[in-house]
Amino acid sequence: MGILHDFQGTLVHDCFSSYCTLDCDYALCNAHLLRELAFFVEVKAYRWAGRMTELLRQALGQPQMTRTRGWKQRYANILAEADK
Repeated sequence: MGILHDFQGTLVHDCFSSYCTLDCDYALCNAHLLRELAFFVEVKAYRWAGRMTELLRQALGQPQMTRTRGWKQRYANILAEADK
């Protein structure tokens, strides 16, 4: 449709795959991400998704904590577990 063809900023979206083809920076919407994680917790019973939900909720409440090494390491560990 060409609506976002010339967009130059950071596009915050719901992970709809066509957005990832645009030539701009993008980020995932936290509300949509938490909803996706809820699916993995409730339907798939993935423990890593519960840990990621907790970590992201902590970061929303205390954004300064995301700049600490401990937080970044916990994030990386959860991603590694999810990758398995």
